[in-house]
Amino acid sequence: MGAVRLDQDNGNALGIVRLVAVLPENQRRGIGTAMIEAVEAFATTKGMKRLKTQAANDAVIFYEKLGWHVIDTRERNTLMIKDLA
Repeated sequence: MGAVRLDQDNGNALGIVRLVAVLPENQRRGIGTAMIEAVEAFATTKGMKRLKTQAANDAVIFYEKLGWHVIDTRERNTLMIKDLA
């Protein structure tokens, strides 16, 4: 259905979401949202306080709806972050 990858930056409180992918036939069904919410919850259990990602330009709105914020648009992919509670 889909896949997501989360790396912890050198064991500190920063997590890096490297991949969020949902098969085309499974898109627009809430799977990507569920995966991001699961990654955020898992990251919190590992002591991560902030997540960052390089979002494809067509995914920025998806991340913004989930509470992520644009930090830098100068690169090919948009740098976004989310502080975890």
